[in-house]
Amino acid sequence: MTQGVVDSWVKKFAWFQFPKLSEEKAHLEGGYVDRACMTTLPLLRNSGFTARRLVERVGGFHLQGKPYLASTFSESILRVATSGKKLVQLRQGISLKDRKEILSADMEVQETPHLPRDRCAIITGVAKPTAIGRCLVHHFLENGYKVVGADICELELGTSEETSTQKLSADRFHFVQADISDPLQAKQIVDETIQKFGGSIHVLINNAGRTTPTLPEENRVKAFAETLAVNVNGAYYMSESVLPYMPAGQSSIIHISSTRALQSEPHSEGYATSKAGLVGLTHAQAITLSGKVRVNVILPGWINTDPSGNAALRLEDHEWHPAGRVGVPDDVAHMCLFLCDSMRAGFITGQQFVVDGGVTKKMVYPSD
Repeated sequence: MTQGVVDSWVKKFAWFQFPKLSEEKAHLEGGYVDRACMTTLPLLRNSGFTARRLVERVGGFHLQGKPYLASTFSESILRVATSGKKLVQLRQGISLKDRKEILSADMEVQETPHLPRDRCAIITGVAKPTAIGRCLVHHFLENGYKVVGADICELELGTSEETSTQKLSADRFHFVQADISDPLQAKQIVDETIQKFGGSIHVLINNAGRTTPTLPEENRVKAFAETLAVNVNGAYYMSESVLPYMPAGQSSIIHISSTRALQSEPHSEGYATSKAGLVGLTHAQAITLSGKVRVNVILPGWINTDPSGNAALRLEDHEWHPAGRVGVPDDVAHMCLFLCDSMRAGFITGQQFVVDGGVTKKMVYPSD
């Protein structure tokens, strides 16, 4: 397929002149081509992609021959015939007959997993080997991502198993020591990611944060400002730095907040304010980046980051949770992986997800 054919096809649809589907397909698919296609096509055209690079950018299928299929990450499939005139959306509800008709073109197609091979993620707050950030690193590496971890502290080595299995191998993991409350250092993290792993970043997880310690009154104002500088400003600086490298329709930003955004305890003003600020930042970014990057926020509750047992948990600690146990870092990691999957979570943006075992929904009564 020539670049001219691709350009003519993109031009035809780039101004949102999408045809209505047949009556049967309208019933199954809502009547119109997926909105993700509308927002993606003009961006691809302006980027000057060749046909092959267009396939790689949209992802999902690798093709040989002139015609090709490309899968967006909102469960739709674009079909570009040699004439450059056909655009069809597929969902699970489409009839087998229609699916066979669409896929019966004379072409050789090799289906691959819906996530592209070179997915890259930046995760902040990864220095501690048993904390949420390091758990996120391992989960994303295990799911095929290349990962850049960042922290203001030096990277602490974990267990011998972690070292021996080379889960943090240099070819797939890179660590940057930086202070995200400084916009220049936040940009440095992104710059090193591009230098190490190439031109696209698909996931940003703003996990780094600091608490507000109980301090004498004369130090509280400074501590309040420093907490917001890391927890809110740092997340914003990271987001702004990474956006130019995030492929439209395939990328996700996740902020790690806390249930302290919903309920508080004494002397937590800075922490609670900053975590609530991440919820507001999520709403605003999701609207600003509509159709380009999905933005969501996770609010963990009690997460036990000391699996060695040094912080002994009582039976009543587990029983306090409607889920029957205290949370672990994997609970947060699983939610992150789901939200970063643009096929399964492609319709989710601007939302907050409380991962707390049900505690914030539990009525609290005065003690006797």
